[in-house]
Amino acid sequence: MIFSTTLELIKKYHKTLLLCIIIMVLSLMNPSDLNCKNIMRIKHIDKIVHFLMYASLCGCLNMENIIHNNDKSRETWKTIAIIVFPILIGISMEIFQQYFTRSRSGNFEDAIANTIGTLCGFGISKLCVKAKFVRAVMKWPVQ
Repeated sequence: MIFSTTLELIKKYHKTLLLCIIIMVLSLMNPSDLNCKNIMRIKHIDKIVHFLMYASLCGCLNMENIIHNNDKSRETWKTIAIIVFPILIGISMEIFQQYFTRSRSGNFEDAIANTIGTLCGFGISKLCVKAKFVRAVMKWPVQ
């Protein structure tokens, strides 16, 4: 029973899980392995990258939730979970960077960028769902 439920969740949220794994790997990777010295010259580029990563994670999670769940019950709890999950991942990654890697350091400002990205990603995904042309193209359920 638990195994089949887990497989069902993986099938429903496979894009979000893949994005989450990519974010985790990039967050724990040695920055010198990324070979992006030209981009790193841009002021605050790391904050922009954090913002974009977590905006896309939350947006993807919200979209997959909307695609696979038509029920309106527990909508408040789902919304809270969709927002809190990426925030917790972002904070965890900063803690892991600080205490479990030698090439990275945890940063409070990065955690703030992750949180703001999560909130904006949720808002943008909600706006996309309300746009009729987006729903028609993606065949999302009408809300």
